[in-house]
Parts: sequence; C-alpha cells; structure tokens
Amino acid sequence: MVTRFGPLHAVSSGLVIGDPSRRHLRLSPDALRHCDDERVLETFDWASIERVRLDLPTTRFRWPGAAAALATSALVLLMQDDPGVRVDDRAATLTTASGERRVPLSQHHIGRYWRGAVARCEALLARLVETPAHRELLAQPEALVRAVARSAALRPQ
Repeated sequence: MVTRFGPLHAVSSGLVIGDPSRRHLRLSPDALRHCDDERVLETFDWASIERVRLDLPTTRFRWPGAAAALATSALVLLMQDDPGVRVDDRAATLTTASGERRVPLSQHHIGRYWRGAVARCEALLARLVETPAHRELLAQPEALVRAVARSAALRPQ
C-alpha cells in the first residue's frame, strides 16, 4: 500500500520526498539519500546535515494534486492522446558544515502542493535533523506519513 501526503510518500523502500519513480530524497534512520528512481545519486549522513529546505511551489488550495489529475485527465479525454504535459523538477537545499548543496526533486503532479503539507514536511525534516532519536520513526514510513497528515489537520494553514 502507498501512503502519500503532499511531497511525502511512504513506499516499500521507506519514506521519500518527491516522486519515488524519478528524483527524490529517501529518508532512512542512518542517512538521507538523493535518488533517481532506485539509483542512489548521493548519500548524506544525518550528522552532517544542519538544515533541509524544500523549494516546492505551494498553494492555499487544499487538494492541488486532485485538481491537477482531473485537469490532465480532461485534457487527455479531449485530445484523445498524450498531451505532452511534463512536470518540471524543483529542488531541495541541504545545508551542511561544508556549505549548501542543491539537489533536484521531481514533483508528483503538475502545479503546486498544498502549503500545509510542505510546511509539515519541512517541520518533520527539522525534527529529524535536530533529534537523532526521532530518526527511528523512519522505520515505520506509513505510520509517519499518517501522523504528519494528522498534524496538518490539527493546524490549519
């Protein structure tokens, strides 16, 4: 089963930020990995990370992914062919003692993410960076995504 909340995605290999079939960050208790599909491009030890900032477009609208899917489906229906719509890569910036490293992230859909989901995702990253004990939560990615989603529901954006 796949559980998703904004850019946060629980898959069989763990917790990812971005599109798991393209460029994403894979979070595990031992490290943060920048990946392209299953291929690991770069590995960052949690102890070396000071901050992770997501550069993702946001909106106040709560369900932008559903709206994008509906619009894309309508376009395919009208054209009776692939409309050729592609999602641009965005980025994450990892700050370490040696400086900033910007890595591309692929979005799940065209358009934007709900800003509450992106804010909760960045709050999760901040906790994982600041508190090593919280990284053990990454062993249960689906439960963690559900908890992050619940936290956003409790704090309207």
